[in-house]
Amino acid sequence: MDAHDPTEEEAGVVVGLAHRLLSHELSQNDVDVVHRQLGRFPRGMLAVGARCVCGRPVAVITRPLLPGGIPFPTTCYLTGPSAVKAASHREAAGDMRELTTRLETDEDLRVGYERADRLYKAFRHEIALMVGDGEDHVAAVSAGGMPTRVKCFMLWWPRVW
Repeated sequence: MDAHDPTEEEAGVVVGLAHRLLSHELSQNDVDVVHRQLGRFPRGMLAVGARCVCGRPVAVITRPLLPGGIPFPTTCYLTGPSAVKAASHREAAGDMRELTTRLETDEDLRVGYERADRLYKAFRHEIALMVGDGEDHVAAVSAGGMPTRVKCFMLWWPRVW
């Protein structure tokens, strides 16, 4: 195992999470709600990753390859309007820039962020295997600026929920 691979325990958690999320059948109602939230059809949507207290989708899981074989690195992203608005406000306030700067000086933050990158790639890999998307594009591709910068809170918040 190299430093970029998840530990056995981490791999077990990632596999369990992927299987749990994809074990719930995606309803047409959820697809319709997300369509309205995004203002477009949710291409490649596989599952609802999180719901608000009223039960509507707030974050979704998307397959690693979109129709036509187009790689899509944003496996988890926010769709709920209130959550998107809150993330956008944090982005506008400069939080991403601040966190990117802290990655250079805060060893604990950097190590945690690198671990998050490792787990995200493992999660995408497991999703790719589960849906038959192939995995060549998954290992080297991360999202949201990982692992050296913070780029997109709408990508990050679904991961910490």
